[in-house]
Amino acid sequence: MGSDTDHLLNFLRDHDAPCPLCGYNLRNLIVPTCPECHHGLKLTVGIDGVRIGWYIAALSPFLFSGMAALALGSLLVVAELAGGRPPPILHLLTLVGLCSGSVAAALIWRRRRFLRFEPATQRRWAIIAWVTHLLPFLGIIILMLATI
Repeated sequence: MGSDTDHLLNFLRDHDAPCPLCGYNLRNLIVPTCPECHHGLKLTVGIDGVRIGWYIAALSPFLFSGMAALALGSLLVVAELAGGRPPPILHLLTLVGLCSGSVAAALIWRRRRFLRFEPATQRRWAIIAWVTHLLPFLGIIILMLATI
C-alpha cells in the first residue's frame, strides 16, 4: 500500500484537478506542490459545498451585539474617567452585549456542531437569535421615542 503522496500523484496522473488555493490544473503533477502558487498539497477527504448561510445568520446578531458592547463599554470608561455619570441602563446594555458576544465566541468555537444540524434546525436557531436581539432593540427604540 503506497503513501498518501503516492496516491495523490497517481490520481493526478490521469485526472484534472484544480489547486485548492489558486485553481491551477494539477494534472500530471510529479511532486506534491502546486507549480503555480508553490503550496504543498495533501490527499484529503472533503465536503462538497458546506452550506454556512444559517450559521452566518445565527452568528451575526451575537457578533454585532458583542462589538457594539465593546464600543459602548469603551465610551462608558472614558466618560467615567472624565467625571461623568452615564445612566445605569448603558452599563446594563454593555453587560448584555458582552454576554451576547460570548455566545458568538461559543458559536465560533462549536461551529462544527452547529453545521451538523439539519437545515431546519439551523434556520430555527437563526430565527431565535434574531428575535432575541431585535425585540429588545425595538423596545429600546420605542422607549427612547416615548421620552422625546
